Amino acid sequence: MRPSRNGYQGPSAPDHSAAPLDLAFILLTVLVLGVSLALPAEALPAVVLCPFRATTGLPCPGCGLTHAFCAIGHGDFVQAWAYNPFGFAFYAGALGLLAWPVLRRRCPSLLSRAVASPWFVRGPVALVAAMWVFGLWRMWSVWAG
Repeated sequence: MRPSRNGYQGPSAPDHSAAPLDLAFILLTVLVLGVSLALPAEALPAVVLCPFRATTGLPCPGCGLTHAFCAIGHGDFVQAWAYNPFGFAFYAGALGLLAWPVLRRRCPSLLSRAVASPWFVRGPVALVAAMWVFGLWRMWSVWAG
C-alpha cells in the first residue's frame, strides 16, 4: 500500500520480482511430473546412476526415488512403496512446488504464516533424518543379507 497525504492507503503495485523464479519452478516441476506420468517405472534404464551404489553396491537413502516417482505417476502405489517409500513425500513436495507460485499470489498471508511456522524447517529436517534412518537400515539389510 502506498500512503497519501490524506492517509488513504491505495492499492500497491504487484510484486513481479519473483516471476522468473516462479516460472522456473513451474517448468521444472511440470517436467519432472510429466516424466513420471509418461514413463512407467519398468521403462527406466537399468543403469546405476547413483555414485554411492556404483562404488559400494549398497543402496543410498535416495536410491529408488526416480522409480517410485514413475510408479506413483502411474498409480502403482504398492510398487512405489517398494522402490522407496519417501517417493510419496517428494511427489507431494513436487505438487506443492507446482502450487507455490499461485498460492503465493492468491494467499500471501497463509504462506507467510506457514513459512513462519517452526514446522517449515522441522518438517524437512525430520524427513531427511527419517530418510537417513531408512537408508542405513536398507544398507544394513542388503549388506547383512
